Amino acid sequence: MKIISKFLMLLLLFKFTAANAEPIFHERYYPPGDGPFPTIILLHTSGGYKTIKRKRQVEPYLRLGYAVVTPDYYKKHGISKRTRQSGFFEDREAIDKDLSELVSFIKKDPKIDGNNLFAIGYSAGSFPAIFLASSNLVSAASAHYGVWRPNFGRREMDSDEYPVKYFTKSSAPFLAIHAKDDGTQDYFYAENAWERIRAIGFDIKTETFETGGHPFKDKTVLKRSINITHKFFLKNMKR
Repeated sequence: MKIISKFLMLLLLFKFTAANAEPIFHERYYPPGDGPFPTIILLHTSGGYKTIKRKRQVEPYLRLGYAVVTPDYYKKHGISKRTRQSGFFEDREAIDKDLSELVSFIKKDPKIDGNNLFAIGYSAGSFPAIFLASSNLVSAASAHYGVWRPNFGRREMDSDEYPVKYFTKSSAPFLAIHAKDDGTQDYFYAENAWERIRAIGFDIKTETFETGGHPFKDKTVLKRSINITHKFFLKNMKR
């Protein structure tokens, strides 16, 4: 009986460990073929997972030959649009840990090229995209209409604040795309953050649109942002 009890305890321990080894909820999309494919992790806005649209965001990258991974990095922590500030502060480190584990998990997928992982963060998703780049968990990353100051208030950013604090000289290449008419995250914040990041010694690449808003709704602007990001990723792809 003791032997059986020990066996059952080990079995339960295995099940518990396996369950906890599962990463955060995510979906994967693949282009035609066997792969492995270079892969983009698309990171949603503060509006939550539903803001990642298959037609506008997933499918264009599938057509370019990427696999796409879309994690819901809010769900585990119960973050809603109303409590979204916690994603920048109280839950930030936990989210970073979740995404680090997700990267390790998806690299086991034979259809994913683990040497060519990229990330795009939309609005609030820029925070985890920057984390992935600063930790060199991806080959390159990009922020589209990113959040460069989560604490609103028109003042300059301190160098010890996130997301600036993520960056080091050895961060993976990063591209920021922002519109001057962004009514949600003022261009002032973006430009100020970029200046401080360059002062650290990191060569952040930036692309400024005269118009585009937040998010990029115009089809021409959206297409342009996708093409610029694709070229940037190609430049940093390992052959």
